Amino acid sequence: MRFLIYLFLVYIAYRIIRSLLRPKREISPGDVIDEMVKCSFCETYVPRREAIKRIVGREPRNFCSEACADKYARLRSGSETDQNE
Repeated sequence: MRFLIYLFLVYIAYRIIRSLLRPKREISPGDVIDEMVKCSFCETYVPRREAIKRIVGREPRNFCSEACADKYARLRSGSETDQNE
């Protein structure tokens, strides 16, 4: 029984020492995790990696959802036909 207690204490000591010696990988306050971009339709900010990207009128645009991208395209196509008349 005493052997199991010593084995347990050695294991705990090993884990503590290993955690102290391992380099910590923390994100410092100045590091950027992901850049936020504004939705071109509703102006909500979303992470760049989650944004829906579309080319509208030769310009790249970011949207928070497919619905906003579709609404923007419909609004844009409606205003372009008004300008052409």
